[in-house]
Amino acid sequence: MAVAVPIFSDAELEAIAFYAPHKNGTDIDSDELSLIERAANAAGGAYARFKALALRERVAELEAELQAVRV
Repeated sequence: MAVAVPIFSDAELEAIAFYAPHKNGTDIDSDELSLIERAANAAGGAYARFKALALRERVAELEAELQAVRV
């Protein structure tokens, strides 16, 4: 059985991770699926942190521009 796992950040779909059965033909078991889901949740958290960092950097840039215009 192949598995497609959505990765969400702040309720937005950021990516989809695809997993295929093992090379020997066995399916992904429930323990592996649980681990994959936990990894997807962690990846969603990482996306959220990267987006927050990018926004903070952009705010700092805009504040610097505004300060330059005010002088």
